[in-house]
Amino acid sequence: MISVVLTGCQNDGDSSKQDTEPNKESEQVEPLLEKPTFTLKQGTDKINFETKYECWVENCSESSAFPSNITGGIDIKKETKGIEPAGVLPGKVIDIEVDGEKPDKLSYIELVGSSSKSGTFEDQRFEVYGEGTHYFLMTASWNENGEFQGSKTVGFVLKIEEKT
Repeated sequence: MISVVLTGCQNDGDSSKQDTEPNKESEQVEPLLEKPTFTLKQGTDKINFETKYECWVENCSESSAFPSNITGGIDIKKETKGIEPAGVLPGKVIDIEVDGEKPDKLSYIELVGSSSKSGTFEDQRFEVYGEGTHYFLMTASWNENGEFQGSKTVGFVLKIEEKT
C-alpha cells in the first residue's frame, strides 16, 4: 500500500480559494520567503497530482488547515476525482521532490478499496506495495520554532500493476 497526504486550508470544497481571515499568529511567525512546489516521480517519470489545499500563516491559521478542519471524514475518491492515475509497479520508489524549503512533516491519507490508512513519510520518498488503485492525499507542513508557517495538500492516484 502507498499513502500520501499534504496539508492545506480547506475552503468549502473549493480548492481555488484561500482563507482570507487574518491570522493573529502571523505577526509572531516568519512566513516562508517562497511557497514550495512539488514534483512526484518514479525514476524519471513524473506522476500527475493536483494541489487541493494551501494554508499559509499570512492568511490562514493551523486550526483551519487541512486535515485539522475535517470533522466528518474526507472522501478521498472525491478529492482525487479527475486526476489521471499513474501506472506503477510494486516495489518501485516514488520520490517527492520539493522546490523551496523542505517541509518539517510529510503526512498522507491513502485509500485502497474500502480501507484507508494514514501516516508520515520519514524521507521524501516511499515504496509502492500492493495492487489496484491507490488514492492519496499528501500534506506537507512547515513550522518555525514549533509555530505553524503553512501547509500544502496534494492529491494523486496510483494504479499498481504487476509486470506483464
